Amino acid sequence: MYKSIYISGRRWDSNETEPKINTVITAQSGDTAFLPCHVALREDHGVSWVRRRDWYILSADSKVYSRDERIRVTSVDNTENTWTLLIKYIRKDDEGIYDCQITTRKSAWTQSVELRIVEPQAVLVGSEDIYVGVGSPFTVTCVITNTLKPPEYVSWNFDSKSLNFGSHEQFQQPSNLQKKWNRAGHTITFDPGPPSVSRLLVNSANTSDSGRYTCQPSSGLSASTNVHVALGNEMAAIQATDTACRNGNFLLVMLTVSVLFPLCFGLML
Repeated sequence: MYKSIYISGRRWDSNETEPKINTVITAQSGDTAFLPCHVALREDHGVSWVRRRDWYILSADSKVYSRDERIRVTSVDNTENTWTLLIKYIRKDDEGIYDCQITTRKSAWTQSVELRIVEPQAVLVGSEDIYVGVGSPFTVTCVITNTLKPPEYVSWNFDSKSLNFGSHEQFQQPSNLQKKWNRAGHTITFDPGPPSVSRLLVNSANTSDSGRYTCQPSSGLSASTNVHVALGNEMAAIQATDTACRNGNFLLVMLTVSVLFPLCFGLML
């Protein structure tokens, strides 16, 4: 007489071949991933979790061997028959296949769980460079794409300086109401959406507002843009220089200026 093992609600007898069960779990980076493995009538069977990428044994029964403090094994239904692998603050490199292995004295069974990670991406609307005249308003719009849920917050940096002026909790928004934050001439808005959109508004630009602005969701990839603020007669020169640099013609522009300026200055004399 042989024993039976239940994996994910289906019974597999010990004289059968290895069951092929594939489960796909999709989670967003920064969240907690729960990889379930349900084994009824476990009795003296051992349960272990193995990371397929490097065949590293993460746990055996309730004992965790991984040094990664984000990894736990828990019983979410308060029974000894569910062995859920829990990974906190998941990252893109956690993506892959994890094997829940059930072993007896004579046989072994494996349930494979594939973990897929969705990584939010900040996308700025418009071009890489924004040109603004002194005294004019400007807005930088950031859309958070590739998400399963809205980010907890969106932070803005000006060069290396934070523009949020406070804790991230101030941006947590349980409803779809837009939230604003005003400080030092900047207004930041956050609408959870979908899609999630954050805007940085400046009512009257001055030259000190020139710099690199970065939009960073609570988890995921950031996006940046360069803002150039100048007087009207200086703006054309800035745009021409930026265009030349992007086209690889910066040296040609500098050479032309260095030749023509002395020539024109001599003619004036």
